[in-house]
Amino acid sequence: MTERMTDSNDGRRPIVSAPGSHLYRGVTVRMSTRDDVDPVRERMRPADLLFGDGSHTAAQLMSDDRGRLTLWVQAYVTERGTEIPERVWSVTVLEEDTPGGTATLRLGSRLP
Repeated sequence: MTERMTDSNDGRRPIVSAPGSHLYRGVTVRMSTRDDVDPVRERMRPADLLFGDGSHTAAQLMSDDRGRLTLWVQAYVTERGTEIPERVWSVTVLEEDTPGGTATLRLGSRLP
């Protein structure tokens, strides 16, 4: 089991917000860099993933060897105690707001 992250985001790590306690195909998440940097172009930068139930973990928006976006999510435990293993998801960008440093992402398939 992975230890939960603390709430000590220094304001420089991107924040990914998910509506519930789990990720699934088709869910939309919001990514914000907090510093007016385009989050999609800031791949490889570690992020804090915050879930609607209050649980959180580490995540990272990356590109695969073909240039497709993926979201790596570290294993975590929901507020109800459900252990969720590490996962990687395909990602589609639905909307980017570069001046605000935010992007809306839709998760696709879970990757091996």
